[in-house]
Amino acid sequence: MAHLSSAATASKKRKRESSKLEDRTQLKTKSKKNTATSKEHDPQAAILLLETQILESRRNYNNITTLISTIKQKDAKEETVVFTVVALCRIFCRLMTAGCFVKSKGTLEAEIVIIQWLKERYQEYVDILLVDFLRSDTTSKQNIAFTLLMRLIEQESKGEGEYNWRKGLLASLVEVLLLLPEDDPIRQEYAEKYMKTYDDLRFYTLQSIA
Repeated sequence: MAHLSSAATASKKRKRESSKLEDRTQLKTKSKKNTATSKEHDPQAAILLLETQILESRRNYNNITTLISTIKQKDAKEETVVFTVVALCRIFCRLMTAGCFVKSKGTLEAEIVIIQWLKERYQEYVDILLVDFLRSDTTSKQNIAFTLLMRLIEQESKGEGEYNWRKGLLASLVEVLLLLPEDDPIRQEYAEKYMKTYDDLRFYTLQSIA
């Protein structure tokens, strides 16, 4: 009888422990589902996740296309679009710093294909900033684009070898600035904040204008 009582007690104990384990498993599952759901409903979290994945591995480079598509969506919220263009600026700056755009003599053909693809996506992103943002009627979009473009120009100039100002982003920026009204605040900011401060920018800007 004592043996049966002990066995029954042990059985009840195992059931309680099993029940607790199931409860913990269910809680973890619910937590994961809640996290996934929150990311789906939080565009910024989703964008940051895509950014992190891109910087972690080149296998996730297609996330760049996803982010660019987000900017182009007509029904996308302005806050989401702004967050995305800023994230892409960080991504491209980090990739440039890591030398991901640089091709050398010993670079394999597969690597060259990846580099060329990155350059095409970068140009696609830059065109969005130059055309859709900088020439926009919305002051906030203009300011964001100008800030990001100057950041990219700075990053480009830090690359390996001598920077080609004539064929770089600066020439494209100057061209768009010339198309803006003469009293446009962005033009004035560029002249006051950059041309008057940096000799190389002033020289190549005047060269581009000529």
